[in-house]
This record gives sequence, C-alpha cells and structure tokens, in this order.
Amino acid sequence: GGSLDNHKAFTVVYNSSIDEGHTTAEGGSLSYDVGLATHFDNAEVTLNVNVGGEWNGGDLELYGGNERAPRNARRSQPLRVPHRRGVAILHRGRELHAALPVSIHTPTMGSGNP
Repeated sequence: GGSLDNHKAFTVVYNSSIDEGHTTAEGGSLSYDVGLATHFDNAEVTLNVNVGGEWNGGDLELYGGNERAPRNARRSQPLRVPHRRGVAILHRGRELHAALPVSIHTPTMGSGNP
C-alpha cells in the first residue's frame, strides 16, 4: 500500500574502544558494536542515522539484491556510503548490506548541554 502500516526501531551503539558490554551507572547493561556483518532487515525500508559521535570507518555497504537473490544479481562492487553525523541514509530493508567496523569513536550521549 501507499502508507506505513508498521514501524520499529533498532538501535546500535558503536564504540571501537570497548570490546564487551559496559555497565551503566544505573546498573543496567549497555552493549556496543564495532560493525555489523552482511545482513538484511525484516523491513520494506531502513533508515540509518548517525545521531551523535565522530569516528573513522563505519561506512554502510550496499550489495544489491536481497536474501534470496543469486550472487550474479548483486552489484559487482558494493556501494559504499560514509556515515556522517546528522545525515540519514534510506535504503531497501531487504537489500543485503553491512556496516564496516569503526576505528575511532567519541560518543556523544545527549547531556542536555550544547
């Protein structure tokens, strides 16, 4: 149809300097990633947004096709899109894609101060 009938959010927190989950001040567990392996999302569209932080790496690679497409239906070279703070990347959720590892990351967790 022509409308959004369902939505959900999946949040990934990247941090290249932490290998394991980090315990928060509240005693909860916060896990970090340095990249995401090739996968597809169970969605019509996916919106990737860097809402904070600066890093090297972490580019989004789009391979074309989908989870059922034969290899020859995919791009011969992946489309690589760099993530920049404040910029959104919209792509087909079922398209095979990956997030390359980050190498430097300075988290900016909204402190309320500009």
